[in-house]
Amino acid sequence: MLLAMLFCQLLFAQQDTMQAKSPFSVSGNADLYFRYGLNKTASSTIPSYAHARPGLGWINLLTEGEFKRWGFLLELGAGERAKQLYSSEGEDYSFLIQGQAYLKLNDKWKTSFGAFTTHFNYEWTEPGSNGNYSNTFIYTIIPASYTGLRMDYAPNETWSFMLGVFADSDRRVEENKGKHLGGQANYASEKLNATANFITGNDGDTIQVFMTDCYGDYAFSDKFKLGWELYLMFSDHIANGKSAWQGLALYFQQQFTPRFSLNLRSEILHDPKGYWFGYTGSDIFSNTLTGKFKLKPFVLQQEIRLDHADHAVFETKKSNFVHQEVSFLLGASVFF
Repeated sequence: MLLAMLFCQLLFAQQDTMQAKSPFSVSGNADLYFRYGLNKTASSTIPSYAHARPGLGWINLLTEGEFKRWGFLLELGAGERAKQLYSSEGEDYSFLIQGQAYLKLNDKWKTSFGAFTTHFNYEWTEPGSNGNYSNTFIYTIIPASYTGLRMDYAPNETWSFMLGVFADSDRRVEENKGKHLGGQANYASEKLNATANFITGNDGDTIQVFMTDCYGDYAFSDKFKLGWELYLMFSDHIANGKSAWQGLALYFQQQFTPRFSLNLRSEILHDPKGYWFGYTGSDIFSNTLTGKFKLKPFVLQQEIRLDHADHAVFETKKSNFVHQEVSFLLGASVFF
């Protein structure tokens, strides 16, 4: 895969020198990390980061092509992050992050079909694109991908909307009869970006789900930005009854220089039925402080993270369970 990436880079560089505008574009990224947890176990989020050994996050390759009104997008990945996020029980298509074809009906309307990354979540899959290297517990719960048909409408540069019909979340092959209806509304201005999402439907004949997610950020100045995410999920299962999860995350970013920023993220996740952590009415609090250096094409991130729960849900090396987990992490990403 690395040889293929280098070949593509050389190929398109040659095309640029020939002043021939290609309809294709190729980009990608890769990342490595080292994490040390005081509990001496892997982290509790997905993706889950190992303890006290260097690890490969993933290697990612994105290819896009556009020919007048129609185009395609194909994103491939390899590594632990791809395996944990984009494979599900009974199938493993983790190499396929997303693959879709689209048609631009005009300057405002576009229809797409295929496999999409989730339209939920404030955080990017690529850690180097986020202020923090590790992800929230909200990121763990939210489905990573959907397969289906969607329509996008952008009446102007400020507003955009999406409505789609999707199969079961995180599955490339449909096994159940149920379909999902999902939508998104996005507002973007010079200082404020705000997005609201929803998805609802049946996972087969036994469960009904409804998820909504509101996130965005506001730039108070060129150097300080505040981001937020509010996530709500409700499910009704024939065997297990009704369940609900709520999560809130706040992101504080201070840009000291064009190359260095300090990022603080605070999160709370409420699990009233104990579905995720095994205790009824469980709450988890998390605070992550990350220093981020941009040295193109590299991004270096150093962070300290404290997770605390009102029940003993974090496992230690001795198979005990404690109320908190403290970890230190170094991450390095490269974009090409």
